[in-house]
Amino acid sequence: MKIFLRYSRAALRRILGLFSNLFWTLRWNLGSAKSANLVEVIGHLLIVKNADYVRVARICISSFLYFNPNAIIQIHCDQVTFKKCQAMVRLLKRRKQIRISQDQADQVEWQHSKLGLILNLSGTCDIYMDADLKWNGSLPVIKSTTFFVREFVLMSKLEYKELLEAMNLQELTLNTMKNTSFFSWNGSLAPEKIRSQLFELWGYMLQKIEEMSVSDSTKESLKRVSEQLCLSILVPESESNYLKDADSQFDGTFVESSYFGATGTRFGWFGITSK
Repeated sequence: MKIFLRYSRAALRRILGLFSNLFWTLRWNLGSAKSANLVEVIGHLLIVKNADYVRVARICISSFLYFNPNAIIQIHCDQVTFKKCQAMVRLLKRRKQIRISQDQADQVEWQHSKLGLILNLSGTCDIYMDADLKWNGSLPVIKSTTFFVREFVLMSKLEYKELLEAMNLQELTLNTMKNTSFFSWNGSLAPEKIRSQLFELWGYMLQKIEEMSVSDSTKESLKRVSEQLCLSILVPESESNYLKDADSQFDGTFVESSYFGATGTRFGWFGITSK
């Protein structure tokens, strides 16, 4: 009986998830939100290395254009993802607002590509957003250099404190981790310090991570967010603004993340899934 109830609940969740997905897919493709933001903004997505991000990006793109109907989406691909991105975009009603470029090198780490893309947006009001976001509302007014959300004080987590100390950056342990699922310079030019030191800092950070006396899983976790940590170090707290005051996975707010890269879960046809 317990097994029957468990499978019944799971089936019900999948059915409700399917109807919810179909409902939103129809809405995204048949019109625009009543509270839409009509600002003409260019949103950049990076889809490289892993073709699974292509289907993840479909929801990000469709939902963003529904709430921001005058926006343009620019997708940056590598050889692995380019053709699948083309096939995905052909199925979208707003495909004329979507551009695809195979402009990313296959041999570099995605963190390096993401840093390069964000740096190239310097001096523009374009935005960067991760492919695993889902928009439930329009883009708010961006007031300054803006990250997705403030996460935690670096010194509050031992592995980050030890890494900064190994890099002789003890004075920055009071900095916060700034989430780069969303980023905009809001028209300002990246300071010379960032433009000249960003990639050097990233390479040095990877070297120090390898030298740390921590588990392999901790090293991989640090490497995964290394681009985010570099920007958290180089962009001062006083010059940072945040799209969200707080965030959690699938939180249902005006923009939410599945954190697909970290968790493997996504917004699927039958609701939240890891398949």
